[in-house]
Amino acid sequence: MNHMERLKLKISPKGQITLPKKVREQLFTGDYVHLNLEKDKAILEPVSFIDEFEDLILRDVQKEGYAAEEEELCGSASVRAERAIRHTEE
Repeated sequence: MNHMERLKLKISPKGQITLPKKVREQLFTGDYVHLNLEKDKAILEPVSFIDEFEDLILRDVQKEGYAAEEEELCGSASVRAERAIRHTEE
């Protein structure tokens, strides 16, 4: 799926859609996606390893009682995660 492809998906009475197997296998390896709303479009993007890592760090830090803004925590977690990934790739 290197080119632009348009798929028609049925929306269930509960508002759910099923992604075709070929789309899931090629683009969505995890359990979560981001839904980006842009004017009259809805765009699904896979949640990356770094996003999952940020969520784990945020939950752990909140359990410890740290009260910083989520953006502050995620920003620094993202930087650390990217450094860790780069280090393992070298």
